[in-house]
Amino acid sequence: MKRIITILLAVCVSVLFLLHEDHMHILAAPDYGVCPECGQPRSGGYITGDPTCTEGASFECWCNNPACVAYGSAEGGYTPPLGHDYAQSTVSEATCTQNGVIRYTCRRCSDSYDQTTAALGHDYHSSVTKAATCTESGTRTYSCSRCSDAYTETIKALGHEYTYEETEATCTEGGHKIGTCSRCGNVTDEVSPALGHDMGEAVIVKEASCEEDGLKETVCHRCGEKVSEIIPKTGHKYPEKWTIEKEAGLLTKGLKYKVCEYCGERIEEVIPALISPTMLLGGGGILAVAGAILYYVWKRKKKIVEDVTDKKKFKPSIETKAVVIDSADEKFVKLLKGQSHLKVATVNHEESTLSETVEEKEPDLVICDVLTKDALNELIELKKEAFPDTPLALIVNDKAMKGNVRALKKLKEDKTILDYAESGTNPYRMMVRFVLPVLKPELDSDETLDNIGQITDLLGIPGISSVINVYVSGRDIKSTLEEGELGVVEGATIIGDVASIMGWDQVEDIAGLVNDVDAIRNAFKKDGGAYERKKGVKAAKDITDVVSDLTD
Repeated sequence: MKRIITILLAVCVSVLFLLHEDHMHILAAPDYGVCPECGQPRSGGYITGDPTCTEGASFECWCNNPACVAYGSAEGGYTPPLGHDYAQSTVSEATCTQNGVIRYTCRRCSDSYDQTTAALGHDYHSSVTKAATCTESGTRTYSCSRCSDAYTETIKALGHEYTYEETEATCTEGGHKIGTCSRCGNVTDEVSPALGHDMGEAVIVKEASCEEDGLKETVCHRCGEKVSEIIPKTGHKYPEKWTIEKEAGLLTKGLKYKVCEYCGERIEEVIPALISPTMLLGGGGILAVAGAILYYVWKRKKKIVEDVTDKKKFKPSIETKAVVIDSADEKFVKLLKGQSHLKVATVNHEESTLSETVEEKEPDLVICDVLTKDALNELIELKKEAFPDTPLALIVNDKAMKGNVRALKKLKEDKTILDYAESGTNPYRMMVRFVLPVLKPELDSDETLDNIGQITDLLGIPGISSVINVYVSGRDIKSTLEEGELGVVEGATIIGDVASIMGWDQVEDIAGLVNDVDAIRNAFKKDGGAYERKKGVKAAKDITDVVSDLTD
């Protein structure tokens, strides 16, 4: 009976709760749980409010087992939040280059959030749109399978793939290496030079003589070809000096001869009388008389000419000097290289620069061509930086000389350069002006003309002894004026240069002799008039006076 009352009471209470203004709800059976005392499921209870996604709810329940000690007694509890129940939807699809967005929305409370999905990236597939050949590059195109994006890539040219056939070179014909491309058929031919004959020692078949050519033959070791070569006839070799068999007088002829050192043939030459009846007529007589006077003056004085030309009396003492030259003047370069007292190096611009050559050779003198004003300035700057203590001489062409003469003179005065000469200047003059100041020979003789002859012989300058011979002896005036590598005027200029560099003031008189010799030469011409003859007579007297002073 007690249990029935309890059950009825519980039902009434439950109804009251259902009717309560707070709308308390009866829990569903699965939510009652199990009685901790008897272990039976609870069959009744109520909850205050509904649990939400983010908040829980309180409840009370009781045991409905009449046999349980806890029968009818209430027990409180709490239900946890339900949690969000999200459903997803796509806001925007991801593409190759742009991110996508997925939105998540709760089915119970409308809570939502967005999630970014990464861009997919391009999905490229490649194909060859232009095939490469041996000589031309090809093209490979990459296209995206999702979008229209595409790019290309160059395929390198394949290059030829040759197979070769070779033929060896011979003495006279070049070899061939012929290549054929297996892909395109292109043909190349690499030619190697002919080997040239490998000739053995020459065998003399016929000796050359003074008047007949000889013959020699050589045979190639490789092909057996025989080559004949003419040995030029030697020509007669006569001594430089004539042997005087009979001296000429003022009015009588003399005789001189030479004997060939090879075959013994003798040649003779008549020595004309110093004065002949024919020569006494007209301007030619003036020249002969002047020569005769000078000859007898010379005979009474020291034998200057013999001293100059006698190699046994050649005594200048010098040290060997090194020269670096950068010039297109082949004649001057050859003259320099022919000097036994010079070590000459040229600049090979394919292998080294001027400054590198100077650094390697450490020269005592540098000689350079100057073609333009800018080149002159650059060369001066290079000297200051690379070889400030080495003398520099310049060979200046017309374009560089124009408007720069004053500047060049200033460079010489300041000793920035040793000297300069215009392109085309006689190479012997350049030898004196450029090389002599560096050599500065020590001479044993005190004779000025003797010294000049020795120095010019040392520098390989021909004819100066002959010019001095004209001044001093008066002999061979006509042949000296008309023949020889150097004329009298050029020779006298060189003599003046030597004297100036060596500091010999007493040679200044020789400059005046040039004009005197010219005056005599003009008097000697067939068409010379009275004025020329008169001037020639005065010049002959002046030469006699000067030579007498020099030989005293």
